[in-house]
Amino acid sequence: MQYGIQGRVKQFRLGKEKCVLEIPREQKTIVVFGGRHPVDGDLEYAEAVRLGSLLAMAKYAVMSGGYSGVMEAVSRGAMEAGGTTIGVTMEIFGSLSPNRFLTREIRSRNFFERLEILTSSASGFVAMRGGMGTLTELSLIWNMLQTKTMEYKPTILVGRFWRPLLESVADHLVISREELELFHYVGGAGEAVACLDQFLSNTATKVPGWPEGSVPE
Repeated sequence: MQYGIQGRVKQFRLGKEKCVLEIPREQKTIVVFGGRHPVDGDLEYAEAVRLGSLLAMAKYAVMSGGYSGVMEAVSRGAMEAGGTTIGVTMEIFGSLSPNRFLTREIRSRNFFERLEILTSSASGFVAMRGGMGTLTELSLIWNMLQTKTMEYKPTILVGRFWRPLLESVADHLVISREELELFHYVGGAGEAVACLDQFLSNTATKVPGWPEGSVPE
């Protein structure tokens, strides 16, 4: 897969097929990871809707895996706030339908191509609670940041459970404390967007409910 920017739009080449994303090149794209199980009415779903809404109001495009749960909720929040939402789905999940809150679907062939699209297109990442897929995506980004094989992209982990979880992993594997600090740990959606704003120098007007002085250390 090849990725690049031509004129005012972003382009992918998936094999022999060119995929053009109608996103202005100056607009930053935030990739959101999270589980497929939360449903409307769950607290996690509501927080992901809020995250999508805040991202859209801060003028970010929102990209996710395109299916249910957190992916649906963040897309819903962004779409309802008038934002751009992109879902990167997979041909091998042919029986699964993408969620209905996408302005654009990119159909990847497999996990590897999907991960490359997600990591290549992002200006930053936000991870909410998820399962094996979220852990796989986060591990890849972590390793790329640690080895400096990817330009620095802020990676925000939403939820107080993340730090003790990864500290436990570090206790049993060869992971340094410095490597734990490659992530930014926050408690909620508002802090996540504030943190992205700081690192990406977004000049968008702060939206109602945006926590002042909440950027994590």
